[in-house]
Amino acid sequence: MNTTGNEIIVFKGSSFATRDSAFDQSFKHPGSISMTNTEIIFTQYTGDTAPTTYSISNSQNESLTVSVNQVGNIDVN
Repeated sequence: MNTTGNEIIVFKGSSFATRDSAFDQSFKHPGSISMTNTEIIFTQYTGDTAPTTYSISNSQNESLTVSVNQVGNIDVN
């Protein structure tokens, strides 16, 4: 998964830069929301991922921290 502009892109590959773009699926989100550190790679078959933390903020400077653990569970603070 990666975010660019106002899209979340689910992709196939070991990184967004080297993905097979023929398999991209994109989902729009409001332009007033911004995200940081948003590349998350899930392992084929198990869905495991490296633990990742990223921030989501809006135009009113409200923000949330989102943590994804090794097995893909999400925690929002």
